[in-house]
Amino acid sequence: MPPKTALVTLTLGAAYETCWRDVCATNWQAYADKHGFDLIAITDPLDNSPLAQNRHPAWQKCLVLSQDWSATYDRVVWIDADILINVTQSPSIVDDIPVDKVGGVECFATPTPWYVHESLTRKYDYWGQDNAVQNFTGREFHARYGLPDDINDVIQTGVMVLSPHHHRELFEHVYHHYEEKNMNAEMRPLSYELVKAGMVHWIDPRFNASWMNNIALYYPFLWNKPKYAMDVRSRFGRKINRMLGNEPEHDRLRRLCVNAAFINSFFLHFASTVPDMKLADTTLASWRDLYF
Repeated sequence: MPPKTALVTLTLGAAYETCWRDVCATNWQAYADKHGFDLIAITDPLDNSPLAQNRHPAWQKCLVLSQDWSATYDRVVWIDADILINVTQSPSIVDDIPVDKVGGVECFATPTPWYVHESLTRKYDYWGQDNAVQNFTGREFHARYGLPDDINDVIQTGVMVLSPHHHRELFEHVYHHYEEKNMNAEMRPLSYELVKAGMVHWIDPRFNASWMNNIALYYPFLWNKPKYAMDVRSRFGRKINRMLGNEPEHDRLRRLCVNAAFINSFFLHFASTVPDMKLADTTLASWRDLYF
């Protein structure tokens, strides 16, 4: 009998809940149905204490395994609410992961170290040195938070395959013993503790592909505004085109890039780029379906 599995996310606040419901819910349900998973979207805080109110809501993923309902599942697949799933091409994410391990993507070495280093270099250049905590290795990633620099692997905690029985205690420990430092919320201490404990089983990086990395490496021109963006007449013309259903060329190109990245992924992680997430056509089954 296959393990009882739930896909779980957290959408706190009306804006996040509406976005997930309108953009992600049907897509995730199709994936859940395909592989026999339940789908659970948490819309109320799991913790309302002062501790919770003074930190990023993402910390509350550390409490998902502590809920009464989670104990009824063999596996809980945590997915951040800003991810879309390539249902046609994605296999079951829980396959071949030992039950005592946390399945996740290594974010400083996959798909290749060059890919990660180059994408980080370009993102830091784009954001500016004053607008990002720069770290090019896992050791730096942990040390910036104040953790020892003895571990170089980092699990990207936006997608994780978990076991309530095996992992609850460690997740609760991280939640209650680390503080918010405005550095990727829970990810740095949670990654450190999981890797240090030898609990991580690395999975195909396509299960947590980064849209921002795709932009940095393959579509950096998307960071540039159209040359006519500041021209009043062009702005007016773009507005009229939208009213008539005519998509401006720059917007059409951006949509095409989003969908090319989607086709090349199992799970595409949009991070804070929700407008781009709305451009994805989750019905695409092949690169042959891409069109300009």
